[in-house]
Amino acid sequence: VSADELVAALTPPKRESLLGLYASFLHNDVIDGLRAEDLPAALHWASDALRGHQPTGPLSSRPAGPVARLIQQVLTLAWEHREDEAVLTGIADVVAATLQHGEAHFDFQLDLGDAIADESGRRMLVAALVPAIARGELEAVHVAYARPPLLYGEDVPWLVERLGQAVGTSHEEV
Repeated sequence: VSADELVAALTPPKRESLLGLYASFLHNDVIDGLRAEDLPAALHWASDALRGHQPTGPLSSRPAGPVARLIQQVLTLAWEHREDEAVLTGIADVVAATLQHGEAHFDFQLDLGDAIADESGRRMLVAALVPAIARGELEAVHVAYARPPLLYGEDVPWLVERLGQAVGTSHEEV
């Protein structure tokens, strides 16, 4: 089964209170079967799952339900491959989907763990979020006030430099 076929077939468990084979499959088997080249499809599925979420829907019914756990596992695996532009774009889409609605709407918590401590990776992620801001899909304030923080005081000189580079480009207004 290809990654595209797999993610097209993934649905939230019908009864999350039951720990059955499907929940076990979501928790253990999906991530083990993903290869680096499968990550863009898995990240696209994750961002779609988050964007389609309703506060009373499957992602909010349990803080760490199988779908939310799988999204976190996909993000964690994808972070290891963030140098791939398609993977980084997918990570940014998942982060944007989380931030645009605010984590208050999700029991899913954006957990990038040690990734946030990595200045270079964190800045790479913030730069990858700029197109979503430019398209109006994400407000810059959500990036500025994200929890965990995506920007720190030491990032201000880098941001100023990036702003200077954006003059005369499609991202100038961001």
